[in-house]
Amino acid sequence: MSGVRAEWRTALIGALAKSDVPALVVWGDHDHILPFSHLEAAAAALPRAESHVFAKTGHMPQIERPDEFAAVVEDFLTRVSADRQVTSI
Repeated sequence: MSGVRAEWRTALIGALAKSDVPALVVWGDHDHILPFSHLEAAAAALPRAESHVFAKTGHMPQIERPDEFAAVVEDFLTRVSADRQVTSI
């Protein structure tokens, strides 16, 4: 994952991996800033995280595919919210 200071990335990923906060990793398969090949490392570092790959999309899926992005995030948040409500009962 180039472009991000290693110590910052390591601390962030470590904290997220240890927490029980649900995580969704989104990636564009044509991202030239953080290449798609880096998704494998992100998934390995965050094994409990979900991931979604946007086809024919670069670094900003939220701008390039706003409707699809919103649907993916909404679905994720709905499922996570439902799971947390069931777990807390």
